Amino acid sequence: MATPVDQLIIEIKAETAQLRNEIKKVNGSLKTTENRSAKLGKALKAAFAGIGVGLAVRAIKNASTAILDTTRKFEDLRATLQANTGSLKETEDAFQMILKFTAGTTFQIDEVTRAFIEFRRIGIKPTEADLKGIGNVAAAQGVSIDQIAQAIFRGGTTSIEQLQSLGFTAKTSGDKMQISFKDTTKEIDKSVESVMKFVREVGETEFAD
Repeated sequence: MATPVDQLIIEIKAETAQLRNEIKKVNGSLKTTENRSAKLGKALKAAFAGIGVGLAVRAIKNASTAILDTTRKFEDLRATLQANTGSLKETEDAFQMILKFTAGTTFQIDEVTRAFIEFRRIGIKPTEADLKGIGNVAAAQGVSIDQIAQAIFRGGTTSIEQLQSLGFTAKTSGDKMQISFKDTTKEIDKSVESVMKFVREVGETEFAD
């Protein structure tokens, strides 16, 4: 027959066994949590790595697209230049001049090329000095250089209205015109070349660097 002491020992052993089981459960839970945390960490790392690669691929793709677009634009500009010059050598010389001129200004290559073409299509070959002079006027008036080229073309052919919006005034009499900018007035031939020369002179005197 079990004594009270024996019964107490049995109960203590039972409690100890239960405690051990509970500890095992806790340890098991902790290990599972640790494993899950490690797996989550690896998953997040992989996800972030994937995002990084995705961004890199997107950046490379965007850069490649930009390069292709720029290359196409340059080729289109060259083709348009050649269509107006009729000469591969003149086209190359003109394009190199445009690149050199543009490098020292805030103007874009396409707008300078359009300005050049505006004159070249009617037989005028603008020089770098011509572009610089009219470019000074464009920069001072806050317009693009091809807008100045259009204003000059129209001023020498049909209407002085665009030039008037830039501060020029003019009166036409037959094949002559009296054109002014501020205190400078000249009588010139009513032609695109003469108007371009006057605008260039204004750019060189009124808006010199």
